[in-house]
Amino acid sequence: MKTVKFYRKLIKVFFMTSLQGDIAFRADFAAKLFNTVIMLSGSIGGILIMFSVHKSFNGWGFYDMLAVTGTFMLIQSLKELFISPSLSSISGMDGELWTGGFDYTLLKPVSTRFYISIRHWSPMAVFDIIISIILLLISLFESESPKTIGSTAAFLAYLLVALLILYSLMLLLASAAFWYLGTPLLWILNSLMALGRYPVKIYPVLFRNLLTWIIPVGVIITLPVEILLGRASAIEIAGGVVLGLILYAVAVMFFKASLKRYSSASS
Repeated sequence: MKTVKFYRKLIKVFFMTSLQGDIAFRADFAAKLFNTVIMLSGSIGGILIMFSVHKSFNGWGFYDMLAVTGTFMLIQSLKELFISPSLSSISGMDGELWTGGFDYTLLKPVSTRFYISIRHWSPMAVFDIIISIILLLISLFESESPKTIGSTAAFLAYLLVALLILYSLMLLLASAAFWYLGTPLLWILNSLMALGRYPVKIYPVLFRNLLTWIIPVGVIITLPVEILLGRASAIEIAGGVVLGLILYAVAVMFFKASLKRYSSASS
């Protein structure tokens, strides 16, 4: 219990420190807000163009697809809130592995994996989270697809699974930096995640399967919305949960193995 309380206080300290840093640069807030408006306009504009030609895509109506966009923004915002800023700090030319700053990280009296996963925050992402929730609520109220309290609760619960899968993938790619100090690999995942702003079910079968089980963008973004709309099967849901647990276990083991390869900058 004391350990949980300690880590909770540590998270609060990390968040407040990051918040103070963001407040010091107020111009960044305006730039972030502008970027959010551009991204939202582009996503909705793309959907409007698509539905100006067809009324539905493989059973996905306008507001159903808008729910996917809202879920995409929500998961992306949660990723940008703390997962991405933290894990991105160890790789790349200015990362700790390259500069030798990781020596000090290893000296911290906390779990190394916890520390590199939670130490940096981007509090401005909270505004993106709020906007994505509003977009989700609008799409759900307007959508004709059936929704229940149970499906809503299942959607919220599965979001945790989606975040677990996303975190595991990012931890795997961040750990790869111990083996290769060149270009950070996390940008590859960010590029692939952009494909999830639309339901993977609208893509051709081969591409759909690729984005579901090989590169699980569909499991992270589309499947939660299918659960919410009552379209997901029990096998798909169970498969997503099993995939999340397996990926997490593999990511943790790979991170531990990667740590053994680290050579101190002072050695």
